[in-house]
Amino acid sequence: MTPLLVTLGAIWAEIKASEARQNKRIDELRSDLKDGLGKLEAKVDHLIERHVGTTS
Repeated sequence: MTPLLVTLGAIWAEIKASEARQNKRIDELRSDLKDGLGKLEAKVDHLIERHVGTTS
């Protein structure tokens, strides 16, 4: 292999590794967002229950 092909192969490998790291981070952020929305929903439900309980 020529040095150019070796260099291009190394660059390609780094790009693929970077894409994998980015995809993993995106998945982590989606999971965090889903967890955060679930917690927010629980808080809103609790506030609604408190409010409905005081107006009945």
